[in-house]
Amino acid sequence: MDIKVVSFNLRCRSDVGGNSIKERSLRLNEILKNYDADLIGFQECSPKWKKKIKKYFCKEYGMFSRYRGLFQREATPVLWKQDKFRFIDRGCFRLSNTPWKPSGKWDEKLISYRICTYVILEERESKKRITFFNTHFGFGDSCQQKSAALIYEYSKKITEGPLVITGDFNMTPGSKGYIEMTEHFTDANSMTVKTTSPTYHGYGKGKPCHIDYCFTDKKFLPVDYKIIDETVDGQYPSDHYGIYVKVRSVQ
Repeated sequence: MDIKVVSFNLRCRSDVGGNSIKERSLRLNEILKNYDADLIGFQECSPKWKKKIKKYFCKEYGMFSRYRGLFQREATPVLWKQDKFRFIDRGCFRLSNTPWKPSGKWDEKLISYRICTYVILEERESKKRITFFNTHFGFGDSCQQKSAALIYEYSKKITEGPLVITGDFNMTPGSKGYIEMTEHFTDANSMTVKTTSPTYHGYGKGKPCHIDYCFTDKKFLPVDYKIIDETVDGQYPSDHYGIYVKVRSVQ
């Protein structure tokens, strides 16, 4: 069972200089058509972005999404190709001491709630079940270590079959949070191309860094990886690059 996975931080707000959500959503759609992903995890999905995702993607994909909190209208939706997978179950948990309700106490930089969204799916051809997590970590070593440990705890509780985890983790390779994640999961990049190229670029003006990842458990083998760095007429779809990963089930 081969599965093509995309993760993309959308940048939740409209920005100047041809970088409104309306303009960038057209670029995103044009670029992602080339990848034909089976699973997609988006981060920083605001209500305006959610409308664009429904317009461009939800004829082909199913989607599950929950906002971080009542007044924090930002989500990490998961999408799955409906002709490849049958939906089984869904859920979310917060990256905090109270995973069952919104809380922002772990984030050391922002008073911001953090969330992990997931679905359990059955691949129609093989009848194998997989679990797909998508998340957006907060800032600071302690926050990221605790978040990684909680991801692992929940993966043991709810996983059915192989597991894929995508997201903006706000951590660089070698950081304490990254070390915690890789104690339990495999970084697809480290098993394939081993690039340190940036995934955040700030529209080409920010301080570039590698903070977006796809992790798997041992039941998936990463076989391909690419940073989605294409532009449309020199214009970006986001202040992040996306990542593309191909994984293969080994159990």
